[in-house]
Amino acid sequence: MGELPAVSIIIPAHNEEATLERCLASLENLDYPSSKLEIILINDGSTDGTKKIIEGYIRKSKYNCKYLETEGVGAPKARNIGLNSAKGEYVAFTDADCVVERDWLMNLVKNFNEKLVNCEDEELDYRINERGYKILYTPDAKVYHYRRPTWKKFAKMAYSYAVGRMQAIKLHRKMGKWFHYMPPAIISGIILLLILSLLNTVYLWWALSILVIGGIGIGLMGLYLGVKTKMSNFLTYCMLIAIWFRCSGFGYFRGLMMRKKEFDIVK
Repeated sequence: MGELPAVSIIIPAHNEEATLERCLASLENLDYPSSKLEIILINDGSTDGTKKIIEGYIRKSKYNCKYLETEGVGAPKARNIGLNSAKGEYVAFTDADCVVERDWLMNLVKNFNEKLVNCEDEELDYRINERGYKILYTPDAKVYHYRRPTWKKFAKMAYSYAVGRMQAIKLHRKMGKWFHYMPPAIISGIILLLILSLLNTVYLWWALSILVIGGIGIGLMGLYLGVKTKMSNFLTYCMLIAIWFRCSGFGYFRGLMMRKKEFDIVK
C-alpha cells in the first residue's frame, strides 16, 4: 500500500499496574516500522506502580516514547492532552488494560483509502453513515467553489470525477445509482451498434437514433437550466452537459477497469 504513515499511539493509564506491562509488551510486537511509531504514555494521577512500569518501558523500548503526567483528570481529557503533543500523521488510541494483536495497527492504517482519484468525501460520508453515525448539514456555513475556466479542464474534471465515483462504487456497491451507469451503458451501446453496422446498415440507423434522442435530451436539460438565466447560457449548458456525459462515460470505464489493489481496498 505504499509508504506507511507515521502514527502516534496514545495510552492513558490510571492505577493500571496489573495490566499495563502486558499492554506495552504487545506494542513491542507490532508489525509496523518502529521508525514510524510514537508512543505517548499518560500517567493520570496513579497511586500504584504505574509510573514505575512506564519509566521502565521507556528505557528499553525500541520506539520514540513520550511520558506525560496528569492529576487524575480522567481518560477523555488525558487522551486530549496526549493528542496535543502527538507528532504522527495519524493517531491511534488503546487502553492500558488492553492487549493489541500484531497486525492491529496495520489493519487500522489500511482503511484510509488515499488512492481514490476523486469522490473521497462521499466515500467517507458513506462509511460514517454505515457505522450508524450522523452527518450534520449546516447550510449557513458556506464555501464558494471555483469552476473550471476552460472546456478542456472541465472535460478533465468530468473524467476524473467519474473514475473516482466508479472506484467508490467498487468499494461500496450501494453508492452506485442508476444514473451513474447511464453514460457508460449508452456509449457502449452506440459503439456496439456501430460495429454491428459493418454487417447490417440497420444498426447504423439505431445508433443514429440514440444519438438524436440523446441530443434532444441534452437540449431539454439545457433549456431547463437556461430558463433560470433568461436563456443567456442555453448553448453553454448544452455544451457542458454533452461534455460531461461523454467524458464521465469514459471515466466510468477507466474506474471499472482499475484493480482494487490500485486504490487501497476498504472493507
